[in-house]
Amino acid sequence: MKFLKKILFLTLFLFPSSFIFAVGNIDSVNYKAKLESDSSIINFGYFTTNSDKNVTVTSSELTGYIWGENIGWISLNCSNNSSCGGSDFKVSNTTSGVLSGFAWGENAGWVNFGPFDNSSAQTVTIDSNGNFDGYAWSQNYGWIQFDCGVVDACVNTSWRNTVVTGGGGGGGNDNILPIITVLNPTNTVNNYATLQNVTLSANATDPDGSILKIFIYIDDVLVALVNNSNSISIPWTPPSLGDYELKYRAIDNSRGDVYTGIIILNFGGDFCTLNPQNSLCSSPGDDDPVDEEEDPTDEDVPVDEEDPGDDLDPIDDDDNPPTDDDEEDPSDDDVFDPLTGCEYETSILGVIWCIIIDTYDYTIDTFLAAFDEMKEIITSDYGNPIIKMIGIVGILFGAIFSVLPKLFGTPLSFTEIWMLPYRLWSALMSAFGIKKRARPWGTVYDAVTKQPLDPVMVSLQDLEGKEIQSSITDMDGRYGFLVEPGKYRLLPKKTHYSFPSLKLVGKTRDEIYLDLYFGDVFEVSRAGDVIIKNIPMDPIGFDWNEFAKRDQKLMKYYSKRDVFLTKLSDSFFSFGFTVSCLAILSSFSTYNILVFCLYLILLFLRETGIKTKNFGKILDVEGNPISFAIIKVYNSDTQTLISKKVANKYGQYYCLMPQGNYYVEIDQKLADESYKTVFKSGVINANKGYINEVFKINL
Repeated sequence: MKFLKKILFLTLFLFPSSFIFAVGNIDSVNYKAKLESDSSIINFGYFTTNSDKNVTVTSSELTGYIWGENIGWISLNCSNNSSCGGSDFKVSNTTSGVLSGFAWGENAGWVNFGPFDNSSAQTVTIDSNGNFDGYAWSQNYGWIQFDCGVVDACVNTSWRNTVVTGGGGGGGNDNILPIITVLNPTNTVNNYATLQNVTLSANATDPDGSILKIFIYIDDVLVALVNNSNSISIPWTPPSLGDYELKYRAIDNSRGDVYTGIIILNFGGDFCTLNPQNSLCSSPGDDDPVDEEEDPTDEDVPVDEEDPGDDLDPIDDDDNPPTDDDEEDPSDDDVFDPLTGCEYETSILGVIWCIIIDTYDYTIDTFLAAFDEMKEIITSDYGNPIIKMIGIVGILFGAIFSVLPKLFGTPLSFTEIWMLPYRLWSALMSAFGIKKRARPWGTVYDAVTKQPLDPVMVSLQDLEGKEIQSSITDMDGRYGFLVEPGKYRLLPKKTHYSFPSLKLVGKTRDEIYLDLYFGDVFEVSRAGDVIIKNIPMDPIGFDWNEFAKRDQKLMKYYSKRDVFLTKLSDSFFSFGFTVSCLAILSSFSTYNILVFCLYLILLFLRETGIKTKNFGKILDVEGNPISFAIIKVYNSDTQTLISKKVANKYGQYYCLMPQGNYYVEIDQKLADESYKTVFKSGVINANKGYINEVFKINL
């Protein structure tokens, strides 16, 4: 008991902040977040008349309520009203102050604190000063801003993260602040005769780290933000004539925070003529004290002083440390070498067998010697139990790390003879899993059973909630949208199911599906990209349709075997990757490096997936797109029209079809808005579940 008390005392003494700030409250002054859609204020959990609803921050979660005049009450945790059994949600925290998860409000709907599919959206974090920074997304009201550099958007808590940081606002002097280089406009005062588009751009560098975020503010209002980038550039046009104050801001990975000075953008006049007393309009003259400052590099540097380093060197010519020639080379001793004696074998099989036996004997001998030493420690009358335990653990780990380089140092050791084939097999299994995941369509599926859902109405909407396209999933839960560049969100609807999924919230992948979607806004940057995000939905009741579909095995691209094989693949991969990491740490040999690199490539592909061509094209014989053509798909056996698709202006089309044989007719759009059939294909076998042919038509 005394020992435990000592440990507790030392922990409290060495790490007091982790106990003092383990639970935090919201500051009585800085408690306001801002709703960007109307600039209204949100009270982030500091109430005097409803103190039982105040927000509490811990290293794992946030509890309590927040309130906005327009959005009403929002609960940060289902434990607030003991509703976690029916709907599990909460805003989670980490020891480093990174928030994630969902809150819920009757008016606001789901409020997402991250992560977001849209990487340009910065999730909310709590810095070492307790300041909230970033954005949350309300399903019905849009972005909620947290930024203590913006009026009425500053939330502060007494809770502190455990990451030691420095820099601007970071609380330390060891961090070098970011350096911002303004690229455009380059003058402090910039005059423009008329309203016009101006490019705002800057670079930021961090001498001792990396750049986390770069901001652009106009009149203290955030207009642009990039994450994990060293540059920012946007076109900007003012809403009216007048003066505007531009500032750039950068934050580094140690939370060092720096702003540029104010840059004036004046439209429709001359700023300094209208504001002659403004400090930005005064330029240094001949008497400017800056010119009179003495250059510190011109100071006389004493060169005659004796270098103190000459007297502090403890090693003279007669006391040099022993060289390799003076010491006995330890390699001359009887150190184990898996080839010792095996070079005398006359056949390849003899050498292989010799190495296997030698590595086996060395391993057994090493551990037998270690066990003998541990036995002596255990039976000894000296030392208390704690000292004995430390000695035993030290001997055991010494034996392990002595053996590992020998076992992994050659592919012919007795362990690698079966371990290397296993690692390669696990890599093959992982590749199989990657192929199963890399499908050129999105799937709406049950978050619990992983079974695809149908019919699900999937609506593609813009930021204003206007429906751009819609799709009904097929028997395998498949859908896809071929869209123009822009920002979108998806809204799936199906009876007996809810969205977004709370069972998988915060995950980017599960056993079968990658790129999971939970209702966030995402951006399509290239024309012709197909939206194929996988959408999990939580069951809220029994669905006879899904039960019957599973029972009758009507799905072509899903089976329970897929779930089993994927889990098996993941298990093989995890174990094989762990062994490969251990192998390369134990022996940096060529084949260990090759196997490890193979696993790194597979790990990247498992997380990102393999991009496949999922759309077709309609071109003329010269390769020019035939815009807005209609593709009519017929069953080749019954001559029945199955589906119609419309190509975009680039002649691209996206066409999911059940497996089978089809032919297509293509109608060209004429100048008078009418259509004319210009092409009929031969039989097309859609054995992959979609048609992505390139049709070249002689018009």
